[in-house]
Amino acid sequence: MIAALVLTLFAAVLPPGGTFVDDDGSPHEGYIEAIAAREITLGCNPPINDRYCPDDPVDRGAMAAFLARGLELPATSNDFFRDDDGHMFEGVINRLAAAGIAKGCNPPANDRFCPNASMTRGEMAAMLARGFEYPTSNSDTFNDDDGHLFEQDIQKIAKADVTRGCNPPVNTRFCPNRLVNRGEMATFLARAIGIATITPPEAVLKSSGPVTIDGRNDVIVENLSISNPHGPCVRILGSSNVTLRNVSIGPCGDWGVFIDRSSRVTVQQATVRTQSSRGGIYGHSSSAIAVLGNFVSDSGRNPIQFDKVSGSGNRIENNTVASSPAEDMISIFKSGGTAGSWLRVAGNTVRDNTGESNSGSGILVGDAGGSFILVERNRLANPGQVGIGIPGGSNIKLLDNIVLSTRQPWSNVGIYVWNQSNSVCSNIEVRGNQVDWINSDGRSNPAYNGGGCGAIAGWNDNGW
Repeated sequence: MIAALVLTLFAAVLPPGGTFVDDDGSPHEGYIEAIAAREITLGCNPPINDRYCPDDPVDRGAMAAFLARGLELPATSNDFFRDDDGHMFEGVINRLAAAGIAKGCNPPANDRFCPNASMTRGEMAAMLARGFEYPTSNSDTFNDDDGHLFEQDIQKIAKADVTRGCNPPVNTRFCPNRLVNRGEMATFLARAIGIATITPPEAVLKSSGPVTIDGRNDVIVENLSISNPHGPCVRILGSSNVTLRNVSIGPCGDWGVFIDRSSRVTVQQATVRTQSSRGGIYGHSSSAIAVLGNFVSDSGRNPIQFDKVSGSGNRIENNTVASSPAEDMISIFKSGGTAGSWLRVAGNTVRDNTGESNSGSGILVGDAGGSFILVERNRLANPGQVGIGIPGGSNIKLLDNIVLSTRQPWSNVGIYVWNQSNSVCSNIEVRGNQVDWINSDGRSNPAYNGGGCGAIAGWNDNGW
């Protein structure tokens, strides 16, 4: 149940390099982006879905899902095949069968679909030809499909310019018996639907050395690829109303973005990969800091950290924080909001802490104090020793988060509240969270109330 819930709630977070992290440089990337924009593909690694697996073969069930979404086929109550009962793609397989596109895998009976079998390029040509109802072609485009079961279907999609062959630049062959991979499938399907390629923003960024904004106001930095192997990539010091947008940051010898004694600073739609031990985005002794819709990975001890950030307008929202040897993936230290403007940590995806710290967390708030902090609707998967921790502070709410971990050498507990900071710890609410957490001993360990923070509102209203 937890996994299904996560699958529906893990929203796509788009780093400037594109929707997925594993298709950069693929000849099919533009078409992959195109079908992702139409929500025809959701990714290959649920519930996180930040990878597309372009080189993996397409199985028949997945192809059914791609086609059903691309053609917007209606649901049906009919059940055509006996080997897909309970399969995750059973519904879309029946949609294809009802439309006459899927005819089974065991002729002449055709009462099986073989949803987990990989598809060949010839089989895919047949499905596309049926689905898009291409007319018969008398041309003979390729020299390796003569007499093939799907020769006519291959010729139909060739005439429609859906395929151009498998041996560029000559393209005299189609390779009908070769397995079709997910990248090729994206290209075939996007051409069939008639949607153009989408170029990820990172492709147009201009290279830049380190950027320093010191004592300045009303500054916008955008569309740059910023690196500095000898120190911080971006420093914002004593400044206000600064926007850092659509930038690629890294490698850096220190922090990716260092914000100090500043106000109204927004870091938005950036890709941060510092490859340093320090961290990614750091706000210190500042106010009104907004970290929105960024992709932060491989960025040291604290990929995102607020340290003595206070006042109104502080937000960490809709970021993906991934694959870092972190102490805390998102750290809120001696920081908070106001009664009228809570510090918000909301809608983030936090995953794959690489476990170099045995005390690290996915999200840690109230560390050494802090108040008026809302942690809401975040999704965490294998985020560290702890999923979400509250070691102190007051007026803190953890609402409707999803926290998952498989057994890891460092995994401990999903959510904890425990006054460890010798500060005031009170008015804590933990409600509506879904936690499925396996500790290092292989036991379920979703939550721990260590005391010192008073009664925890909503503690029994969670999916432990």
